[in-house]
Amino acid sequence: MFPPQLEHPTMAIIGLTSQGGSVNPICEIQCRWVTRLIKGVCKLPSRQDMEVYVNNYKDELRKRGANTQDRGSLMVDLIQFVDEIADEIGCKPQFGPMFHSNPKLAMKCIFGPWLPYQYRLVGPGKWVGAKEAIDTVWDRLTGAYRPRNVKRKEEPDGFGVIVKTLLVAVIFTAIVYCYII
Repeated sequence: MFPPQLEHPTMAIIGLTSQGGSVNPICEIQCRWVTRLIKGVCKLPSRQDMEVYVNNYKDELRKRGANTQDRGSLMVDLIQFVDEIADEIGCKPQFGPMFHSNPKLAMKCIFGPWLPYQYRLVGPGKWVGAKEAIDTVWDRLTGAYRPRNVKRKEEPDGFGVIVKTLLVAVIFTAIVYCYII
């Protein structure tokens, strides 16, 4: 995110990752971290620590078979990457204390889908609606697959159509007969 060779961290590269998931949660958490760095609330690790981290990360990628000279160096594990940044910010959810205060929410966070709302439960940038968003995620997901209740027009019955057709035919014949005779 921050090139380690810069003397002052005045440039951040947001969203330049290759992950097996959405880039939006990564961009959001990166932007949250950058704004806290700009405000002076958080500090970057030293240049040496960043270089060690990058080298260790590249070694780990090589062990997995990724080409670190190519786009492989941009590969990240989505949840692990977001967790690391959330830890720096102070907004990573702690499931142990959550089990004591709200076990139902903890179970949804651990065994349900991974949601970026989890990083809005605690810490800076806490959102009051995060718990409700986690509680209702399945309603929103399955809602897209529910059929709509469509009011259908009543189809005309066969007898009414025949009567109307005969009535029009009789009137037409009467009009034609009146003009001919």
